[in-house]
Amino acid sequence: MARFTVSDVVVDGITRLDKDIADAKGRVAQAQEQLDAAQSLLARLQAMRDNVLPFLTEYVSGEARAAREESSSEGGSFVDEVVEVFHQHSGTDLDVDQVSKILQENGSHQNRERVRNSVNYALRLGKIHRGSRRGVYTLEDTSTPAATGVEVSEEPSDWLPREIGDSL
Repeated sequence: MARFTVSDVVVDGITRLDKDIADAKGRVAQAQEQLDAAQSLLARLQAMRDNVLPFLTEYVSGEARAAREESSSEGGSFVDEVVEVFHQHSGTDLDVDQVSKILQENGSHQNRERVRNSVNYALRLGKIHRGSRRGVYTLEDTSTPAATGVEVSEEPSDWLPREIGDSL
């Protein structure tokens, strides 16, 4: 029977291999922990999503559908009704509360928030304009240019070309 002697080089190689195996096991364990945490987060997020869909379907979509049906059954959009108020009161600055009151007098029973949203939407569409003071709106555009009668390229009449170093 032949006897093998183990040299120091082989022992060192096996020791390094054992250390690399232990390091790899540690990295696998760490990766598994991260994977478990990610799977847990994914499960929580999916549970949130599963619970929010019935809510959105029942409440949000239902309310939006009802609002659309209500406005279409009235023969036009609510924004058109709001703009019509400004046509009826042409030249007058109106705030949201005044528009809401006029709409109620005309038989439209919408809440203030919907009136405010419709006024702001009509403003963005350019159907109405900001009034003379904050929080009021009007049919006509009352904005004025910042500067009138002065062209940007004009020089002041007292301007004289000077050389660097000239005294005033």
